[in-house]
Amino acid sequence: MIQIKNRIRETRVANKLSQQDLANAVGVTRQAISQYEQGREPSLERWKMMANLLNVDPAYLVGWQNQKRVGRL
Repeated sequence: MIQIKNRIRETRVANKLSQQDLANAVGVTRQAISQYEQGREPSLERWKMMANLLNVDPAYLVGWQNQKRVGRL
């Protein structure tokens, strides 16, 4: 299974977003996004916000499934 930090970073980069872009959209600092990418757990609400912005299912971003998009949030 791919690690959580890799899913956030890889998905962010695939969407052509910088850490600052994602941070601004989610309402956290760039440093918080960096920490999430290194394995720190965001809140459930942040998971949902990031997944929605990155157009993937939250379960994919967390690493619970391999399918990127199951349904709309």
